[in-house]
Amino acid sequence: MKTDNTHILHPDDSLSADFIREEVMMRHHFVKSVHPVPDVEEALRQFHEKHGTESPSVPRRSGLRTLWLSWTVAASLLLAVGGVGFYIYNRYVLSAAPLVAEATTVGTVSLQGSEGGEQAVTDRQLDYRAVASTTPVESQTLTTSPRKDYKLILADGTEVWLNARSRLDFPNRFEGDSREVRLHGEAYFKVASDPAHPFIVHTDRMTTRVLGTEFNVRSYDGDTPAVTLVSGSVQATLVEGGDTETLTPGQHASVSSDGSLAVEDVTPADFTAWKDGYFSYYNRPLAEIMADLGRWYDVDIVFVRPELREVRLRYAARRDGSLIDAIYLLNSLRVVRAELREGRVEIG
Repeated sequence: MKTDNTHILHPDDSLSADFIREEVMMRHHFVKSVHPVPDVEEALRQFHEKHGTESPSVPRRSGLRTLWLSWTVAASLLLAVGGVGFYIYNRYVLSAAPLVAEATTVGTVSLQGSEGGEQAVTDRQLDYRAVASTTPVESQTLTTSPRKDYKLILADGTEVWLNARSRLDFPNRFEGDSREVRLHGEAYFKVASDPAHPFIVHTDRMTTRVLGTEFNVRSYDGDTPAVTLVSGSVQATLVEGGDTETLTPGQHASVSSDGSLAVEDVTPADFTAWKDGYFSYYNRPLAEIMADLGRWYDVDIVFVRPELREVRLRYAARRDGSLIDAIYLLNSLRVVRAELREGRVEIG
């Protein structure tokens, strides 16, 4: 499929979170108001101009007649605009009604200790800095559901943002020569500096070792494991084969098709915007974008045309919006067509 590049934005190297927020706000506003509310007075003026009549100079007591005429014109415009809007909405968002309630569902967070027994987390964030050094070390598992991300602070002061459908295994306090956690899913780490005790993030296929820095780790089932460095320095090592790369800020390491580590220069904000409440992708495969939307909204994704999985797009949307909004924005690019059918999103 030939991609129309006029629908793909190409930001410069100075792209920041502010750029993403501004872009998403504009796109979100477009979704909420496909057409602006008509200017009644301007519509009335155009009406008289078109029909060669003059706008009547009516005394104050005749205001009701002017008001009636104005609203008659406005109503005609609204019907016309509404018809176009109805066509656009049904052209790009089909069978959407049953998913509205699902799109507004609030996710959940659960915590499980070493002795078992899972409990719901209701606090805005968990903070383990107050755990005493004499407290026995216990493993903790924090899990997030679809449509829910969560922030916690580990015992050493490291801040962690856990993305939706993710799981983090960590101790209630660290001991020994290193600080180690295990991740399944995606998380953003702002590691407290401690050169004597390196911070290590384990995933199924990759290990990331740091001293004090900010970075994003992604390791979902069926997805390409990756690390994106925001600041500082990290060392990424494959579990199998031992391939190792040391990253500098603005670099992204992922597992390539041949099993080695591939490093590329990226805009970190596109890989970390999720923790600030946004979906943001620059020149990313559609398969990756749809996988994230599917995880967040807990909906199945089906590619009717498999070749579309590799189409690369620039896409941005608010994570607190509905699935309908997200699909509408995707279709507004006019590169692919997404439809909601029987609880799943079909890409064709």
